[in-house]
Amino acid sequence: MGKLIVFDYDGTIVQTLDVFKESLKELIRKLGFKPGDFSKEEFEYMAKHTPKIWLPKILSKIPENNRPDPSYVLEVFKRIYAENHLKLIKPVSGIYEVLNKLKKRGYTLVLTTGRVLVSKYVKEELRHLGLDKYFDLIYVPNSSDKVRTLSTIVKIFNTKECIIVGDSVDDIKAGKLLGLKTIAALYGFTEKNELVKYRPDHIIKNVKDLLNIL
Repeated sequence: MGKLIVFDYDGTIVQTLDVFKESLKELIRKLGFKPGDFSKEEFEYMAKHTPKIWLPKILSKIPENNRPDPSYVLEVFKRIYAENHLKLIKPVSGIYEVLNKLKKRGYTLVLTTGRVLVSKYVKEELRHLGLDKYFDLIYVPNSSDKVRTLSTIVKIFNTKECIIVGDSVDDIKAGKLLGLKTIAALYGFTEKNELVKYRPDHIIKNVKDLLNIL
C-alpha cells in the first residue's frame, strides 16, 4: 500500500458552496422571510456552516408563537438540497488531474466528510462528477467528529503514514491531535487566518499545489 492521503469533501475536492447558498436561500423564502431580513455577511456565514450554526439563527428571527419545529425546518432543507445539488455542484478546478497523478505516484486515496444532514448524497455526487473512481475508500460516517473518523480510517489501513487534506479547522485539529501530516486548503470554506492558527504542515492556495508537496 502506498502512502495514505485522506481528502475532505466539501470545499476541498468539490465546490458545494453554491448548493448550500441556493438551498438556504430557498429555505428562508419558504419560511416567509423577505430579502434583507438577513445581511449579506450573515447569510454568507450561515451558508458556510452547518445547521448547528444557521438553524438557531433562523429560528431566533421567527416569533416564538409562530416558530416551526426545528426538525420540520431541517426536513424542508433536505428536500430543497435534494432538488438542487446535482444541478449546482462542481468539481474543484484541477482536481481530476491531481487525483490521477497521485494515483500514478502510488498513493492510496480516501475521501471522507463531516457532513451529517445531507451526507447520504455524497456518493451520488461523486458518481455524478466522475470522481468516485479515484478513491480506494469513500468513507461517509454521518458524523462531524473528525478525530473519530480519521482514527477509523487509520485503523482500516493499519498505518500512521497518513496525510489529511482539508479546508476546515476540524480537519487540521484532528490531524494534529492524531499526529498526522496536515495540509490546509485555502480555496475552501474557511478563511486563512482561521486555518493558520492551528499550524498545518502545509498550506495550498489551489489543489494543484499538492503536486509540488507530495
